[in-house]
Amino acid sequence: QLIGRTLVWTWHPPLQYYLIGLSSRTLGESPWSARVPFALFGFLGIAALAGAAWTISKNAQFVLIVTTLAVFSVPLMLYLRQARYYGLLFFAGSLVAWGLAKLRRAEAGAITLLGVGTLIAVLSHTVAGIVLTLVSAVFALWEPERRGARALHLLAALAPTILFAIGWLWLSNPLHTLDRQLTQEPNVPTLWILLTNYHTAFFPPLAWV
Repeated sequence: QLIGRTLVWTWHPPLQYYLIGLSSRTLGESPWSARVPFALFGFLGIAALAGAAWTISKNAQFVLIVTTLAVFSVPLMLYLRQARYYGLLFFAGSLVAWGLAKLRRAEAGAITLLGVGTLIAVLSHTVAGIVLTLVSAVFALWEPERRGARALHLLAALAPTILFAIGWLWLSNPLHTLDRQLTQEPNVPTLWILLTNYHTAFFPPLAWV
């Protein structure tokens, strides 16, 4: 699953696997060490969600309500405790929501939040990252007022994400597998199997993001 010996993972977006590897190397190999980084990203996501709520409302009570609903959401907590990309996507979605809120209010930090959020999403799950990037663009450019300035800011924020997504898709095994399937090579997963795998892996975290 590597390109040569460069340690570039090519079958799935790499961030969750590198986090598990780093955590296992640091804390030892155990289910607990595998889950730690994703739980931390989940808590950071709740903090980013609080920041988004504050930027939108400037109301402490609204922030408290939003964070309380997140903390006491049992399905969300069950997702965040898993050693998978769910915590990463939740954190990325919260950063994007915060960045969009700042962009709409012309506040500082919007480009950084949008750029980091969409990049983490693409590094965690390519399809979810692309969808989150497209949603960010639509929301950011929806209103005609100051649309030109917002478009320039959005392009600057999303440029690293777009470049990584294009590069990773070009090198990734799913794209090569599809190419081999279209050329009718034997013993290659069908396009339907690939789409089914993406479907079952993609929609649960997207719903919570």
